Amino acid sequence: MAEILNRKPSESTPLQLQRLAIRIAGEGQLRITVNGESMLPSFHPGDALLVDSKSRRDLSVGHIITFLNGDTMVTHRIVGRSHRGYLAKGDNSYTFDPIVEPGQVVGRVIAIQHGGNWRAVRLSAGSKFVAAASRMDGRFYEVVAGVDQGIGRIIRRFVHGIFKILIRSISVIFSGRERVI
Repeated sequence: MAEILNRKPSESTPLQLQRLAIRIAGEGQLRITVNGESMLPSFHPGDALLVDSKSRRDLSVGHIITFLNGDTMVTHRIVGRSHRGYLAKGDNSYTFDPIVEPGQVVGRVIAIQHGGNWRAVRLSAGSKFVAAASRMDGRFYEVVAGVDQGIGRIIRRFVHGIFKILIRSISVIFSGRERVI
């Protein structure tokens, strides 16, 4: 298992990831390392995350989940639900992920290690606000996607920048009581 976890997602085969997911389901928890920037400012490259497979049944908007998406393992926030599964998106991403079906969910992120210290990741009012802001950002991107490329690109970047500021502001406001994650 450590061999798979130490590889970049692109170096792991779908079969290896499926076997890993089955093993996690049996053991209950998995420690993974953040590789990308799609969840900034909540998670930074190099942070360690503890994913709990036992908690994947009780998921709500605002929870951060790890799921299988083709040949990669992705960790993003739930920003909505559909009849087929969950709508997920990285806090720092423009677009939504494809619908995440319950069978794709590996587990929910329950702790983060940043700078050597572990802290719990809990669903809070702040995380729900971040999910709502992220969802609005994604919906706006979908609406403007059909606009002329030059103007549309400028508008998308401007509005995405505003949503990123909003998400960071929410993090600062709630950080006194509970870190927004």
